[in-house]
Amino acid sequence: MAKVVISTLLLVLFLPGCYYDNKETMYGASSCDTTNVTYSLKIAPLINQKCIGCHSAASATAGVDLSSYNQVVKYGQSKQLQGTIKQLPGYETKLMPPGGKLDNCNISLVDIWVRKGMPQ
Repeated sequence: MAKVVISTLLLVLFLPGCYYDNKETMYGASSCDTTNVTYSLKIAPLINQKCIGCHSAASATAGVDLSSYNQVVKYGQSKQLQGTIKQLPGYETKLMPPGGKLDNCNISLVDIWVRKGMPQ
């Protein structure tokens, strides 16, 4: 009986010490590169992939043209860009992009870009 109690006690004391939390193992590796966020490196590729199909100079749906740096800056300065992609109150009827909300990484990239003064 004493051996069982001692064995159980040893397991209870030392087994938790073997537990290892690894953020990447638990939640997956973060592949969101938020370094060097500029229009040409991060924002233009995102806009070309997710927005330009409907918001080019040739087909500016709802009058929104995102085909150039200056145009995107205009929407970034007015906060319309952030409100629309985050689906904030007052912007939720626009639901952009149409396929569903951007993932958190892309939203973070836009936020960082705007916060840094929208570098080209």
